[in-house]
Amino acid sequence: MARTDKPVAKPASPARVAAFHTGLSAESRAAAVLIAKGYRILARRFRTPHGEIDIV
Repeated sequence: MARTDKPVAKPASPARVAAFHTGLSAESRAAAVLIAKGYRILARRFRTPHGEIDIV
């Protein structure tokens, strides 16, 4: 019988998790500043085939 289990992803390092949280915090602060200046946020963390756009 063939195994159909998905491979288990290894946990991210603490430094990578901290960097991710720092990035999310900075993105949220940037969005708050833009909203306060009258901009409208259409999307956040928008994925494209070429990468990710944090704020649209």
